[in-house]
Amino acid sequence: MIAVLVSMIKKILHIVRTRGIAGLVSAAFFRLSHLLPVRAESFRNLENSLRGRNGIEIGGPSQVFTAGGIFPVYPIAGNLDNCNFGGTTVWEGDIHEGRSFQFDRNKPA
Repeated sequence: MIAVLVSMIKKILHIVRTRGIAGLVSAAFFRLSHLLPVRAESFRNLENSLRGRNGIEIGGPSQVFTAGGIFPVYPIAGNLDNCNFGGTTVWEGDIHEGRSFQFDRNKPA
């Protein structure tokens, strides 16, 4: 029991150090969303139209588009690219040109 608690505290501290408080809130929301999955009603209507398609995301990656998100596009998308306002952001760190947008851990960049 204590080992689990220590491990959890270490994970929390790692998230706060690497992603800040906003990253911790985002990670907590992501974990809780898996317990109570909620999907946007419109996603069901659009899922077949989006499956296998290519697109572009402004910013990102975004939790709402992950498998546990309210509008889970990443798992069904063919490929996605993104654009950001700069080469370095607080949430992503250094961004590289080319095929470097890792929007889903089960798909290549």
